[in-house]
Formats: sequence, C-alpha cells, structure tokens
Amino acid sequence: MDILDLSIRNWAILIGVNLVVSLFLFLGWKLKNIIAKAVCLIIAGILIFVCYNFFPHFKQILLWLIIPSGIISSLAYLFTYESKPNEIWDIPIETNKGKKYIRGVARGVSIFGSAGSGKTISIIYPILKHFSEKKFAGIVYDFKDGELTELALPLFQDNLKIVAIHNPSISYRVNPIAPELLDGEKDINEVVTVIMDNLINNGVGKGDDFFKDSASSLLSSVILKFWFDHKNYCTLPHVISFILGLDFSLSERQEKPSYNLSDQAQNKFAKLKTFLTTNDRVAIQGSAFIMGLASERQTASVLSTLANALRKISFPEAFWVLSHNEIPLDVNEAKNRTVISVLNEPKTNRFLSPINATIIHAITKQMMIKNRDQSFLVLDEAPTIKLLNMAQIPATMRSFGVATVYCAQDIVQGIVQYGRDGFKEILANLSTQFFGKSNDPETSKFYESYFELIKEKTKSTSEKGDLFSSGKTITIGEKDVSKFKASRFNNLKVGEFAMLSDGQNDIYQIRSLNIVKKDIPLQKQVTAQMLNSNFSKILNEVKLLID
Repeated sequence: MDILDLSIRNWAILIGVNLVVSLFLFLGWKLKNIIAKAVCLIIAGILIFVCYNFFPHFKQILLWLIIPSGIISSLAYLFTYESKPNEIWDIPIETNKGKKYIRGVARGVSIFGSAGSGKTISIIYPILKHFSEKKFAGIVYDFKDGELTELALPLFQDNLKIVAIHNPSISYRVNPIAPELLDGEKDINEVVTVIMDNLINNGVGKGDDFFKDSASSLLSSVILKFWFDHKNYCTLPHVISFILGLDFSLSERQEKPSYNLSDQAQNKFAKLKTFLTTNDRVAIQGSAFIMGLASERQTASVLSTLANALRKISFPEAFWVLSHNEIPLDVNEAKNRTVISVLNEPKTNRFLSPINATIIHAITKQMMIKNRDQSFLVLDEAPTIKLLNMAQIPATMRSFGVATVYCAQDIVQGIVQYGRDGFKEILANLSTQFFGKSNDPETSKFYESYFELIKEKTKSTSEKGDLFSSGKTITIGEKDVSKFKASRFNNLKVGEFAMLSDGQNDIYQIRSLNIVKKDIPLQKQVTAQMLNSNFSKILNEVKLLID
C-alpha cells in the first residue's frame, strides 16, 4: 500500500529519520560545547544527505523531513530551555545528575543536615568558593572553632579577617558599639536587645520579663551616655566595667541617715542616678530604672538581673578583643572589601554567643547600605546565636545585594531559638533549600512536606466464600503520596541532599570539590599579663567618670 507515492516501509524510514534528525538538531541547540554542537549538526546533515540519495523523489518530499524535524527540535528546545546563569548570583553545584544551579543566591539559601551529613564540604564550600571567585565581601559565622575558617582562608586569603573572642592571639580587635557605628537611641536599643536576648533567654512565647526590660533600659541609658559624653570609652568592656565594677553609693559624709527604703535606695545609687540624669535623652532611656529607685528591692533586682547577665561576658579575653577597633566593619564598602570570620567555641558557646551575635549585628547594619559591593552572610549552626529580626534579614538584605546562607542540623534547633512560627517565617524568606540526612522524626516529616504529591497505584485483594464456593476480589486504585517520604531522609548518604530551587526539586549526590585547608595564623602574641593589664586599665578608666 502506498501513501503519497511512498510505501509504508519508506514512510516508517522517513518518520524514523525525522525523529533521529530532530534529536541531533535538538542536541545541536542544547549542548554548550562547541565541538559537540558541530558533531550533532554534522550527523543531522549526513542523515539528510543519505535520505536525499535513498529516496528518488526526495526533492518533492523534502518538506516532509526538514520542517517537521525543525519544528520538533525547536519545541523540545523551548520546553527544556534554561536561562543563562548569572555569573554573579547563580552558583553551580556539581551533582550525579549534572550541573545544577542555586539561582539567585541573594534570595537566600537554607541548608539542613545532621552532623556528618556533608553540609560543609558538599554545599557550603562550593558557595564560599563562588563568593571568593566573584569578589564578594561578607561574614562567616564559624561555630566549630575554625573548622570552616580553615577552608575559607585559602579562598579569601589576606581579605579574610578573624575575630575569636576566646583566642585573642588569632583575633583582630573589634568594637561593635563604636560611636561611628551608632546613630542614637534606635541603634543602641537594637544592640542592647541582641545582647540581652542572647544573655537572658526566657523562651519564646512566655511574655516580656519586667526585670529584663528594666535591665535593658539601664544598659541602653549607660551606652547612650558614653556615646554622648565619653566617646573614647564607648566600648562594651568600659560599659560593663562601669555597671559591675563601681560603687555608686554616696560617701558616709554625703549620705543622710534614713530608715526609709526609698531614701536608702536613692543614697545607694545616687552617683548612678546623677550620671544618667545630666542628659535628658539619657534620662528618658533610663527612666524605667530611675523611677524604680523608689524601691530598693526593685532596684537591686534590676541591677542583679543585669549584673548576672553581663558577668557572663566579663572576662579578660573579651575585654581585650572588644576594647579597640582594628578592622572596618563596613565590609562591603569598595575600599574595605573584607570577609570577617567570627569564631565560636562549642564548649564555651554560652558565653561567646552573646558577643558574637552583637558583632554580627553590628556588621550587618553596616552592610545594609545601597550601592555597595555584593556581599554575603554565611551562618553555620545558625540557631546557636539569636539575631534581631532574623526572619526579615534575608528579605531585607537581598535589596542591598547581600546573600544569606542559613545552616542548621535540624528544625528543632531553630524552633527552640525562635519558636515554631518565627522559625517558619525565617525559612519562608530563603528561596533555595537543601535537606540532608535527618535523625529527627519531626524534621523528616518537615522535609517531606516541601515536596509535591504524586499518584501512587494501590492494589488490594479480598477473599470471600462459603462451604460451597469462594471468590477473590482485586481492587486497583490511586492515592496521593509525597514525592519523597520522611523515611527517605533518614537514609540519605553523606553528601546526598534534596535540593529545592525555582520549582525544581530532586535528590542529588553532590560531588565534592578539591578542598585545600590552611591553618589559622597567629595574629599577635597576647600574653596573660597583657590581658590582665588591659582589664585593670579599663576598670581604672571608668572609675574616673564618677569621681
């Protein structure tokens, strides 16, 4: 049987050639390698040439081959078209299923995986490598006492500056409340909130604590007073020494005998009250404390709350690092382009995290200025510190060209720090997610909820019968199930992560890059004598302020 003067056999050949030519034309459009493109187009040309010689009426049916092949290959190309990666903001990740991209890293990235899942080597390192190649400035929060910094040093080299409160010999000195970094009461209250939230954690949803708020009022007013009148001493060590190390009571000659508790409180804290009330703006900030002076017990409770909090960060190493500024904190200013790595130490995390959070807060405030260089904020083990308005940081900072990378072991850490709703709000502002191995059932269910539902066929068999007959019924149906079940995340291998980005989601084995480490260099030999001498010097300096 012939159709349009061609036999069925020839039509089958023609259709087959059409599909093959379409495939090679598609590959010719799709492949990025120039040699591969040329090979595919040559093969397509050879097939057309063979058909030209095989079919006697090829010229008459040329349109039956060329046009369909062109249309098919063009449609296939359009359906699989991926926009060209942005060299600055799209980060390539090598996987077992080819090269994938973190699209628009400025929109935020969250990385979850239990200890040993490969977060650092598989994902964080390629991200840092990209940042170094594209000349990003930024912050690295290194919870594990330099583990991440050793990877970052060869990448950023001399542009990387280390801040390590617990180890002054490798640390640059920074002053997060330097007068030039603050712009009045709003900035000071933000800094105080960060300090107090990390020092006094009352838990989420338990309401405001009166004594914590009053203690914050006192701390804000003291910092503001230093900012106004004692700029040379406007450092956290000086403020802490002023509050904890001085006697604010009147001398015996000045003090008037009284059996009234209110008068006793006024006498005991008279010098502090005078210090705060000589400036009206300072007095307003300290009003909660000043008005509470009518009650000695209340005043003592407020001061003891503040003292108990501040004593945790009152040690010589902290006083050394925080009492001077050696590096500019506006890291994404073109003339300063710097990466600051803030080190924590797991065994002393309770005492270091409040300071580290304050330093990171001070730097991020300086980064949120328009027309600065591209920059980043990488938080390893992010829930170990509490930043102010963490949920808004990714959304706000992307407007200033700052990419946020938020890393954690599981969602439980974040829920403890920010509450369930607060932590969900943080994740909602991070556009790309990586989910690695999970050891927590709740975390696994959380991962599962991120994936679309697919149809899964079901089959059930039932039997019925009696003494004289029997029968079997088979029912076939469908049900909606998650693309990846929770149990799948309990069994992920090292370096295996689910990636969700721009509507695409799958599980990939991420290929590790060749990694070079570098030991953290000694910045300056800081002896115990130097630390103690600096500690005493600060105490002596603040004593002069009320004598």
